Amino acid sequence: MLRSRLSSGGSYRHHHRRRFRIRLPRLVSRRYRKRSSKKQKRRWPWVVALVLVVLLACGGLYAYALYQSVGGLKDKAENATSQLTAYVTAATDGDAEKLKKTASSASSTAHEIQDELASPLWACAQYIPMVGSDVRSVRVLSDVLVDVADNGLVPLAKDSGALSLSTLMSNSEININALRDLVDALEMVSPIISRSSDAVDKLPQARIKQLSAVLEPLRTSLGDLDAALDQVSPLYPHLPTLLGADGQTKTYMVLAQNNAEVHATGGFVGWVGYLVVTDGHIELRDFQGITKVLGADHESAGATQEEIELFDGPIDAHPGDHNMTPDFVRTGQMYHGANVRANEEDVAGVLAVDPVFLQYMLKLVGPIDTTFGVKVDGTNAASVVLNQCLFWWSPATCDDFYEEVSNTAFHKVLDELGSVDTVEFLTTLGQSAQEGRCMLWVQDANIQEAVQKAGFAGELSHDETAPVTGVYFNDRSTSKAAYYLSADAQIGQPTTNADGSQTYHVQFSIKNNMNRGLIAQGLPGYLQVHRDDSRSVADLYEDTFLIAPEGGSIEIISSTRLNSTVAATGEIEWKEKTYQGLQTFKCGLRVDADEMVVISCNVTTSPKAKEPLRVRTTPLIPKEIAYW
Repeated sequence: MLRSRLSSGGSYRHHHRRRFRIRLPRLVSRRYRKRSSKKQKRRWPWVVALVLVVLLACGGLYAYALYQSVGGLKDKAENATSQLTAYVTAATDGDAEKLKKTASSASSTAHEIQDELASPLWACAQYIPMVGSDVRSVRVLSDVLVDVADNGLVPLAKDSGALSLSTLMSNSEININALRDLVDALEMVSPIISRSSDAVDKLPQARIKQLSAVLEPLRTSLGDLDAALDQVSPLYPHLPTLLGADGQTKTYMVLAQNNAEVHATGGFVGWVGYLVVTDGHIELRDFQGITKVLGADHESAGATQEEIELFDGPIDAHPGDHNMTPDFVRTGQMYHGANVRANEEDVAGVLAVDPVFLQYMLKLVGPIDTTFGVKVDGTNAASVVLNQCLFWWSPATCDDFYEEVSNTAFHKVLDELGSVDTVEFLTTLGQSAQEGRCMLWVQDANIQEAVQKAGFAGELSHDETAPVTGVYFNDRSTSKAAYYLSADAQIGQPTTNADGSQTYHVQFSIKNNMNRGLIAQGLPGYLQVHRDDSRSVADLYEDTFLIAPEGGSIEIISSTRLNSTVAATGEIEWKEKTYQGLQTFKCGLRVDADEMVVISCNVTTSPKAKEPLRVRTTPLIPKEIAYW
């Protein structure tokens, strides 16, 4: 028992000693950790500070390097843009050596930009907040420059004359072989420009100032070039045939429309000329008065009964009025028939232009001098011919002046077109087609389809997927005061109907911009309205037509007069009719000097419409050209 207790006690003491010995190191360890922890607490702010300093230093160096790179890239991008401009100049001048040199330089610069953007510096930059999108944009921009340079500029430089109008045309002679080269070149470069323009156009607005300074001009330039090429691209394959390739002879009737006597497609046709093209050689038969060419009133020009009832008898009987329909396809067909009956000549097509188009072309080729002591150029042609001369001379002298300007301007264009910048020429043609100032109808159905696709046909749209509504005018004022007529359209946001169609609220604002003070000074005879029911000598009377889109409709809500001095007799009364299956409204609209009529309506599209509603109007004199 005693041994047992002793053993137990001994064991107890031994046990507690062991426990004490085990705990001792732990106590020491805790003390040590406390001392260590205090030292660490004292050191970590310095460690963090050091890390921050290093990071800031690295960030500063990175930011500085990136800033320097941005500046360098901006210079290179601007250099590439200037090289593109030099390339176009060399192409216009036909300078083969300069063309190849600028193409090579542009390609080298584009690749330098692309290589720099492939560096780790720029690879990291795309993840930086706020500027990451700009980095991605500049990478796209570099790819575009390489694509344009390598796949467009360099191949074209191998055929130095392909893009030059100087090798294509000179002294009223078109080089058919050069024309075919041009067609091949345009067909090659068009898809490159199109995809490049699309890529750049999708890029967001740049935040980095240096990038924005390069991106925005390039976005605009590529967009303009793409639009110019796209406008005429459907005609590329047909150009040699249109211009008498392989010994063919093509004769085109040219109508000079007078917007001061407004008709639905532009204006009264007072003068007619002919372009005769044989294997590229162009002969211009001088413009002559319409009745001298086609005779006075004739039995019929082939107008339909619907057209006669809607637009009245002159559309069929008088040679100056066959364009009272807004469908130039029908106008071309009627003038073709009238020419066959009057001259026994079967023309290949009918071309219509107006003085605004002549002004656009004179801006490209330079001014003309007239025997009347007046210089006509790209800033004054339309206003001088259609209006100012009426204040200077008698009506007969004005007619002689118009005839001379038409002939001289056309000869000038044919003689000097070879010196014109190709892109500017294509852009001008595209603008003229969109405004309805240059329209073409040809007998060949296949070519006519291409003319329509290119936008030069001036037809009424029957495409339900691309809705177009129109407002058109035929002047009944027996004067040239429609020079002061303007028409603007405001299209509201659409509402979608249950059947999928869309309804737009549209306001047409039609104004007579003649200042009433001009009446007090005394108007020339050609500017005075000669109607018994006129409120003044400037009270325009316009047959006005509203035509609904294919598969759609128009609901006229109101017609309001603004700034009237005397109420018009027989207030605006709309009559509902149809033309070519399209819902049509017609009224006789009076608009006095300084007066405006606002027509409010709802236009509903077809349920098949895929594009927004567009408005087409009779081509009038633009405000910036008329100088009202």
